[in-house]
Amino acid sequence: MKVLNYLPRNMHFGPARATSIDLCVHQQSVRSEHEILVVCDEIDKPFDDVALRMLFSGSRKQKLRQLQAIVAEFQPDLIVVQQHGPTAQNVAKLFRPVPVMLHRHNFEDGGKLSWFKKWRHQKRYEALQGLIFVSDTCRTSFLERYPAIKTPLYTVFNGIDCSLWHADKGKKNEILFIGRIEPQKNALPAAEAMAQFVAQRPDWSGCLVGGFSGSDEYVAKVKRAVAGSERLTLLDGLPHETIKQRLQEAKISLICSERESFCLVAIESFAAGAGVVSTANGALPETIGKAGIFLESLDVEEIAACLMKMADEHAHFAALGAQQVQKFDLQQTVHCLDDVYRKTVG
Repeated sequence: MKVLNYLPRNMHFGPARATSIDLCVHQQSVRSEHEILVVCDEIDKPFDDVALRMLFSGSRKQKLRQLQAIVAEFQPDLIVVQQHGPTAQNVAKLFRPVPVMLHRHNFEDGGKLSWFKKWRHQKRYEALQGLIFVSDTCRTSFLERYPAIKTPLYTVFNGIDCSLWHADKGKKNEILFIGRIEPQKNALPAAEAMAQFVAQRPDWSGCLVGGFSGSDEYVAKVKRAVAGSERLTLLDGLPHETIKQRLQEAKISLICSERESFCLVAIESFAAGAGVVSTANGALPETIGKAGIFLESLDVEEIAACLMKMADEHAHFAALGAQQVQKFDLQQTVHCLDDVYRKTVG
C-alpha cells in the first residue's frame, strides 16, 4: 500500500532542527511495512533514509499545485496530513476519492465554540476518513468537544526504538530540562527550582535546552535565574542526537509543561535511564504512569523537593522507567499505525 505523509507547516524534517512531530513521522516512515512518501517544505539537509519530496516556498495555492503534481506521480492509496486540520480538509476536497486522514499531535485549540462553529468544524472533520491521536487523553478531549462526530477516531502512541538508546553506566549528577523557553513549558520556575536544588547539592549541575520561543522579557528572566548559579547552563536548542547523548548521561529529566498531548521527552528520558519529575497535566500521567514523580504544584519549593527525592531514589525510578518505555516500543506502535492505515483503505 502506498501512503503519502504530508507535513504541511512549521515542521523541519531533518536531524538538525526536527520537532517532535518530525521525529515521530521519521521513525514511523522508516519502520512502516507500507511504501511511504514524505512531503514537506523545502529545508537544508533533510532526513536521507526515507523517500522524500519537498515543496518549494510559495503561497498556499502554489504549494497545493506542487502537491497535486506529486500525488499524480505517486498515486497514493492514502494521504495522511500531520497536525493541521484545515490543510487536511483542503487536501480531502482536492484529491477526492483518495482517502485522507488527519494525524493530531496535540489538543484542539480555540476555546469554547459556538454551536455553529462546532457544527461547521465537525462537518469538515467528517470529510476525512479518520483521525489519529497520539494519546487516549487527546482523543477523549476531542470527543468531548465533538460527541456526535461520525468519523472513525484512533489512538496510536508515538514510539521509540529502545535499541538505539542506552543509559550511560557513569551517569552524571545532572538535571536536564528539555523544552521551549516559554511560559507554556514553565521554564522559569524550572530554572529557579534547579538553581535552588544545585545550591543544596554542590555535586550536581543542571541544563535547560530549548528554543527561545517566549517573549524577550520571559527569556531574560530565565537567563537571570540561570546566571545566578555557576552550575546551571541554558542552551538555545540542540540537534536531537546531541540531546539524546545528554539524556543518556543525565540522571534526572524535568518536565514542567502546562499541558502535553503525549510527551516524547518523557519516553526518551525513560529509554535513556533518566528519572522523570513532571507536572501531571494533559496526557503526562498516561505517558509516565507510575514511573515518575509528579509535581503537586509549580511552586519552586515543590519542584526542588521533588528533584531531591528523585536524586535520592534515581535507581528505583530508572528501573520503573525502563519498564514503562516498553509500552511505547516502536515496533508495536508502527504495527498499530500500519493496521489503522490498512483498515482505512479497506
